[in-house]
Amino acid sequence: IENLQRENLHFFDEAEAYRNLLLEHGMTQEDLARKIGKNQSTVANKLRILKLTPAVKAAIMANRLTERHARTLLRIQDPRCSSSIKFGGKAFL
Repeated sequence: IENLQRENLHFFDEAEAYRNLLLEHGMTQEDLARKIGKNQSTVANKLRILKLTPAVKAAIMANRLTERHARTLLRIQDPRCSSSIKFGGKAFL
């Protein structure tokens, strides 16, 4: 849990750590949120970004996009649409 409180932890790593804690310790999102001093909705939003495809995750990392961008990309239902997204004038994927 101490590692989760580092400031320079990447949001994907933080999300993975949350998932691991939930699975390994049988915690609920609410339990984890209390333990780390965050809202349950913060934990839930962090976990949601793990639903992104590996290709989208890689593109986010390569383009140094933020967690907010990642959550926005979750709203794209059709994976074919992801290939038409442009970032900085070039194709995102």
